[in-house]
Amino acid sequence: MKAYVIAESRFDAALLTKLLGPAVLKTVAVAESGDISSSISLARSAIAVRQKPIAFFADSDALADHAIERRRQEIGELIGLAAGSTPFKVILAVPEIEVLFFQSTEMAERIFGKTFSGTELEFAQLQPAKTFKELTSQRSREEILASLNEDDVEAMRNAPPIQELLSFLAQLPDEVETAPFAKAS
Repeated sequence: MKAYVIAESRFDAALLTKLLGPAVLKTVAVAESGDISSSISLARSAIAVRQKPIAFFADSDALADHAIERRRQEIGELIGLAAGSTPFKVILAVPEIEVLFFQSTEMAERIFGKTFSGTELEFAQLQPAKTFKELTSQRSREEILASLNEDDVEAMRNAPPIQELLSFLAQLPDEVETAPFAKAS
């Protein structure tokens, strides 16, 4: 494994897995731990024990720049305490990962089978998790993920947090296999 991506929830991990695609997943593992504090703990353990780069992906849960940066810094400090010299990156979806489903009116309308006015799409982008939950009350999150077509996936891959994730992973060196130490005779 070249690196680990730690997500906040099972759904976030499933979405990131779909967006990273098979080529990236050959050298990157995606994991989750259920909530933000458990995910931070998982990231700290993984980076300390495995000494592999970590991309920590979470919701900013904020729209204001200062609040977003404070959250990035706080999470970074917690992971950094365990990282030593191992690279890591904190990537935040603003305000929540569900914003990826509202990248464009056309994509949102196709995925949710609903016509969006400009105001409704703007609201969805400001409160994506709430909107996503309301729109998926009759469908499972797994069904929504399965309904994504290649254009949807490509549009989501072009969103800033996913580009940041892909850029971080791409700049990491490929894993070099090392031979075990030979026994002294």
